[in-house]
This record gives sequence, structure tokens and C-alpha cells, in this order.
Amino acid sequence: MSVEYVKDVINYEELIGEGQSQTMVNGDIVISERDGDVSKVLYCDGEAVVLNCQVVEDRVIVEGRMNFRVYYSSNDTRNIYKVEASSNFTHNIQIPGARNEHSPKVEAEIEHMEYQVTTNKKIRVNAVINLKGHVYNRATKETIVDIKGQDVQMLRESVEIDEYLRDVKEESMIKAEINSEKEIEEIAKTEVFVYKRDYQVLDGKVLVNATAKARMLVKSKDGEYFMLEQDIPFSHEVVAEEVKPNMKIDVMCKVKETYAEVSENEEGERKVVSVQANVEIYVKVYSTRQLQNILDAYSSDSRYEFEKENIKCFSYHDEATDSQVLKDRITVPEDEAIVEVKYVDAKPVITEVKVLEDKATCEGILRCNLVYVKAKEEPELEGYEEELPFKFTLDIPMAKIDMLPTCSVKLESLSYEKFADKEVNVKANLVCHMKLYKKSVYDILKSLKEIDITEMIKNMPSLVIYTVQPHDTLWKIAKKYGTKVEDIVKLNDIENPDYIEPGMKIIVPKKTFMK
Repeated sequence: MSVEYVKDVINYEELIGEGQSQTMVNGDIVISERDGDVSKVLYCDGEAVVLNCQVVEDRVIVEGRMNFRVYYSSNDTRNIYKVEASSNFTHNIQIPGARNEHSPKVEAEIEHMEYQVTTNKKIRVNAVINLKGHVYNRATKETIVDIKGQDVQMLRESVEIDEYLRDVKEESMIKAEINSEKEIEEIAKTEVFVYKRDYQVLDGKVLVNATAKARMLVKSKDGEYFMLEQDIPFSHEVVAEEVKPNMKIDVMCKVKETYAEVSENEEGERKVVSVQANVEIYVKVYSTRQLQNILDAYSSDSRYEFEKENIKCFSYHDEATDSQVLKDRITVPEDEAIVEVKYVDAKPVITEVKVLEDKATCEGILRCNLVYVKAKEEPELEGYEEELPFKFTLDIPMAKIDMLPTCSVKLESLSYEKFADKEVNVKANLVCHMKLYKKSVYDILKSLKEIDITEMIKNMPSLVIYTVQPHDTLWKIAKKYGTKVEDIVKLNDIENPDYIEPGMKIIVPKKTFMK
């Protein structure tokens, strides 16, 4: 006997797997003849950039670039030299189950950097890079949501699913001019990042409003180092026809390329820095819908054999932002004293992220590099690194420990001053942004087959006195005898259909009896 049923389509994103790996990248920095010889390396920093990633069977091939920067002195206390080099790398992250058609996402973070001065014109640099990869699959499944037929009884469960609709990736160019009170000789370091973000969901589009921070370490013509900072607000409209105001949107903004140069103002003074950055804006669209999932079904004349399928959905849950002021002190070794603070360079490093019930925590260190002139018979430049700890706790309603977090901490502003001969006070404004993604598992009805009922049920009397057994429900009893739950409730005057006790005597009517 054929069964008629209604199908629905579920579009979802599945997390296939995740993996981590480490790679070491080496490079040589050769110093030009016009720059001073290396007397002492003050500190080094850099960034690891993912250029491309490709999924092949059970692994992700990552292509990246490590950008090294080394700051050094050359037998004087005025000049701090910066030299740079880049090294490309290729590395594999093992992720079982990954296939060519899947989509990868890889993040690269520097765990450790070191250097070795090989000659007065050459520095060997090494970096240990942590690579974290995730692989996703965009899938479509059909599920049976209704069974057509006479007197069919269905036990349903209402399930909320965040359906994946689409993603859009666009780029926006932002520009700004920053004015300085002092004439600038050179830019020692440039950083641009997005630290504030909001969006408005309209019909067919998402309006992104964000603020980027441009921060530059510059050297004036009189040899003084100081910071230039400026907010760069920007807006971008992402067009997506499927978007509706009630949909769930995941928005990501990331600065990909940055360019800065010093120019002259109207008076001919080098007091203007022109900044330009390319921002990648990535929008994912989810539609939250209620699916009436069929758990069981029967009729008075038929039973059904179900084939169910397990689907694993991965979707955006929620996010939160918090800020804090970190005040701490850098203390240099006892055998040294600070004559002059040249500058403090700082970078937040996340060490641990945890998701708890209704909240998430982020711990890390602010890695501070202090460059100063130390007191000696002949004063000389010195570099000193200090790690200042921080911790954020962010409230995120409905957060669960099995959710996947992504977290970033940005340095919004930094100030410092010499406090004593060996101490420098540091004040840093930090902004933490946390996102959570949930993993949900659903059993959907893939297919069903109609099977005949037993002769005992066909020939049962109009009324049966049934003794309730442990773990019985009215649904199980009604299905066993091919009747309706509401008929049992009505005939036995049961107040709460969800509560029956073992040992109860109930009257089970045959379908024809209730007509």
C-alpha cells in the first residue's frame, strides 16, 4: 500500500571537523648599507598572514606569509632602526573527513619569535606559528513533515533550526588623514584594525556601520618617538536579496592590507600621515524557522516503519563586546636605571578562551616592549619585554559549554610614563569581542514504509480494559490499539494526558466505538 507524504527542504551548514598544527618559519634580514650596523636588537615582532587554504582529502593545505620586523640600535641613543623581511610557508592541518568540496577557515597566530645576530649586517629570525583550521560543508536535506491518509495520527516535535541561506564577501576601502603637531621623519610601525561594529538588517540588504582604529608609531625630526591615533568610521551596504529584518546575521570585518605615508601640509611641513586600508566584510545569513519533526505515526489500519537520518547543524549563536582599562607597571632589571623612555609598543595575546553557562571568558597577556635609554658611563638604548595579564568575562545568554568560540582582543589606546628609575607605568584600553557558534543535532524523517497491523488488533473488541505498565504513555497505548489519544482521554476523564501511573486501569476504545 502506497503512502502519500509531504516533504520539506532543510539548508544547513555542518562543521566537518577542526584541527591544529604548528609550523616554524625562518628568515634572514639583510641590512642595507645606508642603515647603521647592528649593535643590539631591541625587540622583534610581526604577523602571520594566511594567503590561501585548500581542502584535500583529510587535510587543509595552508599557504601563508610571515612578516618579520626587527628594531635595533647602532651605537647611539638617538636612532632606532627598523628592518623587515617576509618568508612564505606551506603547511598541512590534518582534519579527518575533509573533502575537496568543503569550505575551510584557517587562523594563524604567532606563539614565539626569536632572533640571532649573525653579522653586523644580517639577522636570522625564527617564528613558531600556531595554525587552527575548521572545515565546513553546506548541505541540503529533504525530510518528511506530513503524512497524508485517513485517520493518520502523528506525534510531532517542534524544532527550531537556524537554516544557512548564503554568505557574501565584499571589500571596502577606508581612508583618513592624521595631523601631527610635530614634523615626522619616518613611520616606525602602522596598525589598522576594526574594533567597533554594528549593523542594521533591512529588506534585501545589510547596512554595516563600523569604526577602525589607525595607530602609528612615528619618529619626529628631533628624534622623539610618539604615537598617532585616529578613529576611522565607515559604512558599507551589503546587498543580499534573501535578507529580511528578522533574520540572524553574522558580520565579520577584517583589515587585509594597510598603507601609510607622510606628506606635507599647506605650510610645507611633514605633519600629515595619509592612511589607507582595505577592509574585508563577510556576512553570513541565517533564517530561523520552526520545523514540525515527526517522531512517530500510525493509523487505525496501518503502522509505519521509519528511516531516520542524523544531521549536524553549525550556526551563529550570539556575540558580546566588553572593554577594560589595564593599569600596570613595567619594572626593568635591578642593575639598570631608566634615563629616558623612548616608547612602549604593546600587543594583546590571547592564551585561553572558555565557554561556560551563559557566559564566556578570555584570558591573555599584553606583551609590552619597552625601549629606553639606560644609565651607564656611556648611555645606550635597551629593550625590555614585560607580559601584563588580563581577563575578560562576557555575559552571553544561552551560552553552552559545547559551543565554539571565536575571540579577539584589540588595543584601543595606550599611554605610559616613567614612574621611577626602574619603573614605567602603563595604561591600556583593551576591547574584547567574543562570538559563539552552536552545534545542533537533529533526527529527521528520511523515508517511511507502511506495514500491516496484526490480526489481534484488527479483531480487538470495541472496548479493552488496559493496565498501565511502567514507561507507558497514552501515545504508546493508543498506537498499540490503533485508536486516538483524545478518545482515551475523553472516555476515561483523564485530567492530565501527560501523567498516568503504572497500575491504573483505563478503558481503550476501538476506533468504531467512538463514532
